[in-house]
Amino acid sequence: MVTHGDRARPPGVARALAPIVSFTMALAGSYSPTLFAETTPGGEVFLSLAESVDAKGIDPIESGTIAGVRFSLDAARGESLKASARVSLDSSAGLALDRAYLKARLLRETGGSALRLTIGKAPLSWGKGFLLNAGDPIFGAAPRVTALSSDEYRTSTAWMASAYVPFGAFSFAEAVAIPRVGAGNAYQDAGTDEGSEATVARAIAGSENPDNRAGCRALVTPGWGALQSAEAGFLASDQETLGAYVAFDGSLVIDWYGALSARWDNAYTGPQTPELALSFGLFRIFSIVPGRQLAARAETLAYPAANRELWYLELILGLTDDLSVFARGIVATGRAVSRIEEEAASGDAIGNAQGALSALPWLASGSALASVGFSWVLLNDITLSGGALLRIGKGDEEQTVPGLTVQAGFTCAF
Repeated sequence: MVTHGDRARPPGVARALAPIVSFTMALAGSYSPTLFAETTPGGEVFLSLAESVDAKGIDPIESGTIAGVRFSLDAARGESLKASARVSLDSSAGLALDRAYLKARLLRETGGSALRLTIGKAPLSWGKGFLLNAGDPIFGAAPRVTALSSDEYRTSTAWMASAYVPFGAFSFAEAVAIPRVGAGNAYQDAGTDEGSEATVARAIAGSENPDNRAGCRALVTPGWGALQSAEAGFLASDQETLGAYVAFDGSLVIDWYGALSARWDNAYTGPQTPELALSFGLFRIFSIVPGRQLAARAETLAYPAANRELWYLELILGLTDDLSVFARGIVATGRAVSRIEEEAASGDAIGNAQGALSALPWLASGSALASVGFSWVLLNDITLSGGALLRIGKGDEEQTVPGLTVQAGFTCAF
């Protein structure tokens, strides 16, 4: 038996870890004033405890204990060059590279930037939406959520290269290229044994993108109160899919935003009816009493042809500068995912099922999640959180079965 002291490192691990090591060493060189003038190392220890009660017949949304640590390093040289990297290691997902990117700005002599370039594993936000966003062809209209206790859901990153060209005040055009990573390439073909180079390499990649994708968008700001910005873009892949969208936001007493997207899958023969998705949201901060604010948000996402909808509601009340309580909920309505899947498999709904299936497929029609909890920041570095997540869904025999999860969390930044 191999003990902890004499455990052999898999032969490909060193090569698989090379991207992290190389990038970290490059950032470590930022201590030299010739490269970066500012560096900020950081870290975070986190612990999440969850216990499910009466969840028979429902897939667990969140259960067990997850503990881990994140290490980050951010560096900058004025406004012209910035770099960021973060690695996570936890008891659930293991090792993952959360981000690793470099951003460069080519500055005008008259001030401002003429061009911004990004390369690496980075976040990118297209469209409009907090949780539900039909205008995001890169990461999808509805990301998978494991709880309703997050203050930010759309945090996905991908390997990419992008170019951002501003024109006018707060208006710009942006192009992006996203290479194939994980599924169907060397990461997968190299082997699948646990602990092998391929397994570690996929962890280093931190995400899987089954095809090569590229696209662009443009955003303009007319400067009106009712309509503050308008955005349009497209993303195409080498797997013969094409997605296009438009998105808008503005304010009419209440802040509003929305997006409409169309998706074509040319890999199938027959009529090319695009899959349409629509999302819309409202947001407002109310001042209850001096120093006490209530933030309210409502969003919806709909796939008309598939008759699949999601509804999201959020209320956050700040009791003090450091203590807040929240209530959040999400409901799925329309046709069952199993019915949509059957039609897609039979070819009866080609072009009208992919997005609907990816929109929280584990939340059946008529099912709901509701969460209440709190977040308390201590000493600026320690955050305590807690809450309860109620799941009302359909069990193995289609009966309604409630499930309750009690969760507590601890985060310490350093």
